[in-house]
Amino acid sequence: MEEEILALIELEGCPEGPLFRPDVPVRHVEEGFLAGWENPLGRGASQWFVLYEGGRALLAQCSNSTGTFDQCLVTGDLLWADYSVEARIRQMPGIAIGHSPDLEFEPTFNSGRRYPVYESGLVARLKDVRHYYFYGIREWKKLVLYRRSDLEFVDMVAVDFPCDPKRYYYLKMGVQGKRIACYVDGELAFEVQDDAYPTGKAGIRSCAECRYDNVRVTTSRQAYNFYISRRRAEEEEVEKLKERYPKPVLWREIGMGEWGSRFLKFGRISRGNWRILVAQAGDSSLTCLTALDVEGEILWQRGRPDPSSSGAAEFQVGDIDGDGVDDVVCVWDGAIVVLDGSTGEEMASRPLPYGSRREGYDFRRIPRPGH
Repeated sequence: MEEEILALIELEGCPEGPLFRPDVPVRHVEEGFLAGWENPLGRGASQWFVLYEGGRALLAQCSNSTGTFDQCLVTGDLLWADYSVEARIRQMPGIAIGHSPDLEFEPTFNSGRRYPVYESGLVARLKDVRHYYFYGIREWKKLVLYRRSDLEFVDMVAVDFPCDPKRYYYLKMGVQGKRIACYVDGELAFEVQDDAYPTGKAGIRSCAECRYDNVRVTTSRQAYNFYISRRRAEEEEVEKLKERYPKPVLWREIGMGEWGSRFLKFGRISRGNWRILVAQAGDSSLTCLTALDVEGEILWQRGRPDPSSSGAAEFQVGDIDGDGVDDVVCVWDGAIVVLDGSTGEEMASRPLPYGSRREGYDFRRIPRPGH
């Protein structure tokens, strides 16, 4: 059967180093060697690296944490239906992450969430990072196929498979209609029938230190042609829908200057009129907050602008005192502060309680009046 390559990862000539770092806006390496692939968990610290082993460039997942800190790379289209995703995978020795492969592990639960144990493998028909099929190696002991739906992880198949952490295994998962077939080293390990997810993206996923090589996604010519016809039909439908709605027209551009930032909110901070708030942040608190009207005129500014600021800190806008004017709640210089939205003057403040650096403060739950 004639085969079409939908996606692959080819790292020959790629420099060693980290990939998909959220603090690096220009990604020449990713665009050159992993074009079409994305890190859907990109808001957190990426643990993907390019390493060389025996003179060959490999994709390495270097996280040593189970729990919620799994790593994932995906590619493709939500309309992909019938295809195969495959890779050579080596799940590294337990000693590399502080545990022995001989130790017993059981999934733990917290508020209904199943925390993954050590797993490395493939994903197929991914709708989002909470809905997909996974096939891979679990704890150096089993081959497992499960279906994830939000916080529910359903093991569809789990078979004993003593895994040698010193070698690579060639895993392949093929999805065709309801059939999901899983292979290891060219031999069929098992297959099941399931129609929960008829289409979706492909990728790799791991919550254990591991290495990936020869990552490929392929399909048949017939399946590829069917996908192309569906893609064109959807694009035509989208164009018809777009014609029913007015098109956006650029009304105004506002230059930000030294106080510019990617963090902004809208609020009724002046006589019930909508205004714009732009925040700059340091390590964990705001360092500059600028209020301006929709004409671009600065109404007030608190703190000192810093064009090199790249930190992130949450702040919220809401009518705290019920006077009909929105106020600002934020962390500023070690205190939680309420600012008068009209003037930027401090209305109230209180020092933050002592806590570890891993503990955060969630201001998104502050309700607005009437909500």
